[in-house]
Amino acid sequence: MYMVLAEDRDELFRYLIDRGIDAKIHYPIPMHLQQATLEQNPPFGKTDLSRTEAQCRSLITFPVHQHLTDEQIEYVISSVRDFYQL
Repeated sequence: MYMVLAEDRDELFRYLIDRGIDAKIHYPIPMHLQQATLEQNPPFGKTDLSRTEAQCRSLITFPVHQHLTDEQIEYVISSVRDFYQL
């Protein structure tokens, strides 16, 4: 997986999906807020995991595997650049 912290992640995700790019959001809910973890006795309690939560809101995964062509890789890169107007 090629994971990146991105500003405006959800908008970038939709932008890429609309262009046929197989982007993913693999970890939308931090581990400490998932149901199984919340049911622990005791749960994380007062532990400050705000950075973890912020990263989960910003993390996006780009396609990466041995079958991508150079043209497909360039298309992903140019699409991200276009989104951010770079």
